[in-house]
Amino acid sequence: MRIPPRDVDEIFGCSEHGARRVDMLFRLAQRRIISRAVVATVAQQDDDMRRVRGNGGSRGRLRREGIVIFGDYRSHRHAARQLGLAAPTPESGE
Repeated sequence: MRIPPRDVDEIFGCSEHGARRVDMLFRLAQRRIISRAVVATVAQQDDDMRRVRGNGGSRGRLRREGIVIFGDYRSHRHAARQLGLAAPTPESGE
């Protein structure tokens, strides 16, 4: 994934909390497919994908800001395509 160095600095300078870094990642890298590997790198915590989920993760927190995080679910792929976005696939999550 390629994002400007200033955005990388903002993500990793966010705080010591992986959840806050993951939130910032999704704020700054909108309209891109973000792999599990990138989430793991940014979260730097066990169970890194938990930081993305809706029940206490970025998906739920960022929804309040109008940011939707799509996953590899049929309904999510359909919604992404309807919005003219790249649809997540199992391969894109690698």
